Amino acid sequence: MNRPSSKVIRSIVQGIVKLDSQEKQELGRKYAFALGLSPGPRGADGGIDGVGIVKGNKVYFQCRLSRAKLGAPVADAIYGAAQREKADVIIVLAGVGYTKPTPSNPKSGFENCLRNRPDGDDFKLHLLTLSDIYEKNQVFDDALADLPGLRKITRKDWEESE
Repeated sequence: MNRPSSKVIRSIVQGIVKLDSQEKQELGRKYAFALGLSPGPRGADGGIDGVGIVKGNKVYFQCRLSRAKLGAPVADAIYGAAQREKADVIIVLAGVGYTKPTPSNPKSGFENCLRNRPDGDDFKLHLLTLSDIYEKNQVFDDALADLPGLRKITRKDWEESE
């Protein structure tokens, strides 16, 4: 099967990040299902878009389809929810990406905000973007190693999972 071109992927990403928050939340639940996880609840989900157990490890999934790169405040929220879930593996799906460290502040950035904690090395972390999923690149493949397996979503499958 052919992968979409980078131009098509950019168009898909831009369309998704422009959706309203309720549509994005439902899409996050569908991504969790497609990744083989149990989708989080509808509505106020407590920061849980999906969870699962893979090879004895608790997997926590959060989808944040923002138009901007995810930064420290989102990392703090995800860290708190992952701690409550006692996650061994954290998988985050961002709309367009994550903030990076800067030369003036090398400890800043999304990933550092998660890692620079006393237990920052106690969990495995996968930071995905929508582009990673649609490109099916190495970042996506690496995350798949810690997931139960991809599922195709048909309307019937989704309705039965509810």
